[in-house]
Amino acid sequence: MMENEPVFFSRNKKPNALFVVFPLALIVLLASCDKDIEEKNNSPKKALPVHVEKIVPRQVDEMLETFGVLQSFATVKISAEQEGAVTEIFVKEGDYVKAGQTVLKCDDRIFRAEKEMSAATLKLAESTFSRQKFLYEAKSASTQNFEDAAFSLEKARADFDMASTKLDKCEIRSPIDGFLDELAVELGEYLSLSSGTRIARIENIDKVKLVFFIPEKDISFISAGKNASYSFE
Repeated sequence: MMENEPVFFSRNKKPNALFVVFPLALIVLLASCDKDIEEKNNSPKKALPVHVEKIVPRQVDEMLETFGVLQSFATVKISAEQEGAVTEIFVKEGDYVKAGQTVLKCDDRIFRAEKEMSAATLKLAESTFSRQKFLYEAKSASTQNFEDAAFSLEKARADFDMASTKLDKCEIRSPIDGFLDELAVELGEYLSLSSGTRIARIENIDKVKLVFFIPEKDISFISAGKNASYSFE
């Protein structure tokens, strides 16, 4: 062998066992999958429950469900028409009252005195007018005196009517038949016209009304004559 001549070595390699086992395992796996698929296809299928319904044409009505409240057909709120302290209360909340029935009364001493004074003035004016009329017809009194007596009589009558009205308003009465739903004052409380004190609220439920609410988007579908039904919960 010459010096510096390249030397070549050769050796026999053993085959890799991994490349021999893998294809065999793959064949077994594929065969197993094919067998499972075949068994699954050959297995009997479960029956599904089926309900048969005969189709019949009919009209379908559109319905709108909403909510509402029952309200009394007539509601009256009573306020003070005369100033004064409450001296008597004749009913309580929940009582049924008739039209014209007295609910409460306020202090009427001043108004009663005014009526008595106006009654006395009216009596004097009637007497004066009768005397002036007699003298006028007998041509013993002037026309001016007769007219003055007639004017005084008319004024006295008007003053008496006003005093009577003021005294009458010291008694607060119900304007309708119904239940006293609210009594907003207490015994001794002062009723003032300037503050507009609400005294009571009376509800007439002989008739009631159903007030229901419709969404804005559905208003166009509602018209007069539409049928409506309701239930209470």
